[in-house]
Amino acid sequence: CLRDAGLLRLAAERTTDTSGNAFRMRVGSTEYDSRADAGAAIAIWVRGHEIDIARATGADLLLGRIAGHELRVSFDRDTSYTLRPTTVARISLGPDVPLSGSRVPVEEIYSAGVGLVRAIENKLAGIERTIVKLENDAVECERVIAEADTSLGKPFPHAAALRDAKTR
Repeated sequence: CLRDAGLLRLAAERTTDTSGNAFRMRVGSTEYDSRADAGAAIAIWVRGHEIDIARATGADLLLGRIAGHELRVSFDRDTSYTLRPTTVARISLGPDVPLSGSRVPVEEIYSAGVGLVRAIENKLAGIERTIVKLENDAVECERVIAEADTSLGKPFPHAAALRDAKTR
């Protein structure tokens, strides 16, 4: 929990603004300042990786960069969307930004547009919220551990009733 929060703090420090006219995203080797153009470029990039989609090995591929982070994609098989295996793409902000991945059916990326770009930007915006959640979870875990440690030294409150039930 706290290790991930530490990595996310580092990621938050290097995140650059993409709001409004500050938007910049590199797809492949080309930089875009339009979300619509970046979305269209992602769709073209995906079509150029048909062999990776067909193999669906989970290999990590560099799609581009956004807001100071690598944008990575991997393709693998999944059965949670349908009963038959479907190829899905896992899009993440790279290995140094934990919990940033999203799984999307490949069909949705073929028609990528502004919506996918906004979803990626939402992941960036969510880094701070994720840090707070992880820190709160760590506090709760510590509370549960302390409560369990306290309970270990106490006798079982229903020991007599259990003994009586066993003897019947």
